[in-house]
Amino acid sequence: MTKPVESFLRKLNFIWIAILSSIGMMAAVTFFLLASQQVQMETGISSQQVIVLFAVLAIGQIWMITVLDQKMKSQDVVKRYLAGKGATAIAPKMPDVSNLDDDKTAIVLFPLYFQLCLVRWALIEVIAVFGFILGLITQDLLASSIFFAVAAFMMVQKNATMDEVNGMIRKARNR
Repeated sequence: MTKPVESFLRKLNFIWIAILSSIGMMAAVTFFLLASQQVQMETGISSQQVIVLFAVLAIGQIWMITVLDQKMKSQDVVKRYLAGKGATAIAPKMPDVSNLDDDKTAIVLFPLYFQLCLVRWALIEVIAVFGFILGLITQDLLASSIFFAVAAFMMVQKNATMDEVNGMIRKARNR
């Protein structure tokens, strides 16, 4: 792996750490507010209904993350990106990756991978936001903790890796 590829992955890891830290901060603020009992919110529906609603929304987020992950790393999307077509394209014409080594191909594919990582991490962070809101509305520390734990676990599972980039390189070459 060359310096430019390492640099790209390092930049992604800084963003990943920032988002993971924000999940931790949301959890800490929620725990502090609930422990100090300084927040009282009233809703017209029961706590169980709110928990079920947010659980369904979180499951929907997980489904969207899974579909996005598969779609953005698919051979079709990679090929369209390299052809300069589609919503992920950044240039009218990309270089022919069949003539490039792995590191140069990784650099060409990096903007697509960067977009994938940012979008999936933002969707994961929304699960933590659900936990934050749920904690404030229901005052249920256990329920909100589950959302924070799921978000943190998914962030760890969806960290930027060279293996994913290598998978996209293989798909780019199988044009």
